[in-house]
Amino acid sequence: MSSGDLSAADLKGKGNTAFRAQDHTKAIECYTAAIERSPDDHVLYSNRCACHAALKVLALSPSSWAHQVPALFSAPKLTDVYRKPSMST
Repeated sequence: MSSGDLSAADLKGKGNTAFRAQDHTKAIECYTAAIERSPDDHVLYSNRCACHAALKVLALSPSSWAHQVPALFSAPKLTDVYRKPSMST
């Protein structure tokens, strides 16, 4: 089965397995492919960032991160997690 046939969740799982095996380059490939399928999943960006940090690739070109930052802030999970219920009656 090629990565083109896998879901974002499957690719995330493969990325997690590669990360645990310290194959950070493979994990980056898996997370990137998962992001293409599920661009609003902020966990994928975080996981890929951890891989870059493990590889000490901290000075990424603007084109590699500039389009990712807005997706992080617009992800539904981020906005819903920190929203508190109204205390008014």
